[in-house]
Amino acid sequence: MTPATCPAASRVAIPGERIRVGSTRSGAPPSVLPQVAAAAISAAYLALHINGPGGPVAMFCAVLLTCAGRSSETLACAAFLLAPHVLGISVEAVGFPIPGTVVAVAIAAGILLSWPETRLRAMFRVNRSAVAWLAVVVSVLMVAYLLGPRNEYAAAKLVGFAVEAGLKTAGLLILIRGRRVALMDVGIIAAVASIYYLSVVFCMTPALRPVSILTPGGLRLAGTALAHGGVSSDGGRSVAQLAGWSLVMMAGSAAAWKRVRLGFAQCCLWPAIAAAPILALNSSGHRAALAAVAGAALALAWSKTGRNRWTVAIACGSVLLVAVIVAYAAASKSPLLSRVLNDRYSWAERVNRSANWSAAINRMGEHPLLGNGLGGYYIDYARPERGDSAGRYPHNIFLELLVETGLLGTILIAGPPLGAALRARPNFLTWSGESLLPLVVYCFVLANVTEDLRSTGTLFAMCAVLWPGGRAGRPRP
Repeated sequence: MTPATCPAASRVAIPGERIRVGSTRSGAPPSVLPQVAAAAISAAYLALHINGPGGPVAMFCAVLLTCAGRSSETLACAAFLLAPHVLGISVEAVGFPIPGTVVAVAIAAGILLSWPETRLRAMFRVNRSAVAWLAVVVSVLMVAYLLGPRNEYAAAKLVGFAVEAGLKTAGLLILIRGRRVALMDVGIIAAVASIYYLSVVFCMTPALRPVSILTPGGLRLAGTALAHGGVSSDGGRSVAQLAGWSLVMMAGSAAAWKRVRLGFAQCCLWPAIAAAPILALNSSGHRAALAAVAGAALALAWSKTGRNRWTVAIACGSVLLVAVIVAYAAASKSPLLSRVLNDRYSWAERVNRSANWSAAINRMGEHPLLGNGLGGYYIDYARPERGDSAGRYPHNIFLELLVETGLLGTILIAGPPLGAALRARPNFLTWSGESLLPLVVYCFVLANVTEDLRSTGTLFAMCAVLWPGGRAGRPRP
């Protein structure tokens, strides 16, 4: 099948085709003017340090501009993957009584209802083995909940995991199978959304605003100072997630740029767009996310399906960027790096996880086979039954499963996808030849350093969607 007759010619960056990235079904590239305007608004906000509600209003308009002219598949994908964060902080800021996740699902459902039934069936078909595995995961977690303390935290953890995994599964299925959705488009939306989230956080809590957006970990350092004063604030985590997702998505899109002619607008626009999430990630102070972005870019350049001159350049640039940020933070004597760079500490101590992992190992010894139940992990100084907010999870998904579901539950959850991956190597490519490998690596690293079961639902969704042997992510000839 020649490029002229290939159905994928309406998509972006099909390997082997010399097409202009972002071309539509008619062959004409979509207008990049809305994205240019969004990039300009983001740059103006970061440069001017706008105070008050004017910043969030301007950045929300920028987010809408990134959605202008995008396909319904792109908008549905963004609604499932990104809108819960964006709308969540929005409804919190204005005091809207309905949760942001509900609003995001309603928007996504409205888009899906406009699609024909045959398209919906083809889009959301999941491998039977993956469905069976998901049923096992749900059963194990339900049993773990019944064996655990069954408190409010455990219930919220179970519901949060189910919602996160469900939304991300739907979004990833559209991202992989959609013929009119591209990683680059979703990544650009996420990039501007990260600055929007940052603007809302600064508007709601002006004390979190650092002196300079270039200050490494400025948002986290300000949040730590407020926490010592009795004010809780952790907005940097969602900022880092949106910024990290945007960077690894844009990197994954480069896997399909083997013989693609990039337009001048794309060559100028995309690096400018990438600068926004880089600044947001630097300000958030989440060191693991920064390292995960570099590791994801290196993994893409190392893989056979993703290696080309663009991905190698992105990997080199990512490593150089991390080195520059670390050097600048070290020169400015940032407390976020003082322990990391001190060779007197162990690796676990350097990443501030020694107490969490040691507590997990101790708790595993109490009930090694069946575990302590969902929500059964705690550190001695913070017990969930007392209502304490700290020390509720070990910051490592495997340790968390071993502690709360036991060795038996961990084998039932982690065994099937690992076994399937060993039998048949999973395919990380989307329908158009873009790669989800950077996103998978990024989520895997964070799941084992900083996140808990609720926020790792994305990783479980990826296992189901990319299940080896399925045809969801294999580009058609």
